[in-house]
Amino acid sequence: MSKQTFPKVTTPRGTFIYPKLVEPDTKYVKPHGEYSTKFALRLDDPETAAFINRLEEILAKYIEDDPKELGAAIIKKASTADIYEEEMDDEGEETGRVIFRFKLKAMVETPNKSWPQAPRLFDAAAQPLEGVDPWTGSEGKVNVEVFPYYMASTKSFGLSLRLKGAQILKLVSGGGASADDMGFGAEEGFVAEPAKEGFSDESGDDAEF
Repeated sequence: MSKQTFPKVTTPRGTFIYPKLVEPDTKYVKPHGEYSTKFALRLDDPETAAFINRLEEILAKYIEDDPKELGAAIIKKASTADIYEEEMDDEGEETGRVIFRFKLKAMVETPNKSWPQAPRLFDAAAQPLEGVDPWTGSEGKVNVEVFPYYMASTKSFGLSLRLKGAQILKLVSGGGASADDMGFGAEEGFVAEPAKEGFSDESGDDAEF
């Protein structure tokens, strides 16, 4: 029997919120933990609409194919879980962004074996990225494995979006926002010594995955 495969989809560029991309969070998923991130996209961006449409197509096909152990009566009565949620500000107003939740268990366990897994990280030049831990405010793209499901307890269909990899196009790390984020621009005055040779401050924001 061939191994079951699931579609993989890459998001447009968006913003990471509370990412756990390097070390799994063990607070709620014990004992091995789970990698996760919230991911914000602009709702008025055509690329966001295309991404949402692709996810909806995958779910619709799953329902249309009449999953095993489900009959037509069950499918007819079932609801569909939301793929994303609209972001609200402190006043309860919509921000214009939609939030997705991506997760990946740090350990896969089956009756016969188990193995660790982690999302792969890349920089703007599509090179493997190591030694950095992106924080909230970092920007990039995410590759997700789309797993459709039916949940009997809620009588609903939905999608599990598994976090397989991320490309970091703008890095916020160590709890520090960038100068631009804080409204600082270049001014006359004290200037620190230039970085040592061999390092670059190029952001690479225009590179594609």
